[in-house]
Amino acid sequence: MEQQVLAILSTIQPHLYWMLLKFVIAAIIILLLKNFISNIVAYTLFRMSKYLGVGVKIHIQGQIGTIVNYSLRWIFIKFEDGKTLIIPMKKWGNYDWRLCHEIE
Repeated sequence: MEQQVLAILSTIQPHLYWMLLKFVIAAIIILLLKNFISNIVAYTLFRMSKYLGVGVKIHIQGQIGTIVNYSLRWIFIKFEDGKTLIIPMKKWGNYDWRLCHEIE
């Protein structure tokens, strides 16, 4: 069995291995760029919202919290009971949150 596999691999020309390696490297680079660009897009959308920022009180997951910080990758929300929720920047639109002045 091993000899058959080695025989098949030896029939493949070396330039095909090189082409496969280049394809894998290009795919990895594309995936990394996609991840980086989606983080930048989510960060930009978060920053464009005139109602969201540091110190804004929000109602999320049934609790009231305050946005204490945000970065290109994370949003940090501190609840009134002292717990901190860290939301990935790409997923902030998936959470159902409301500004506290909208609730009243």
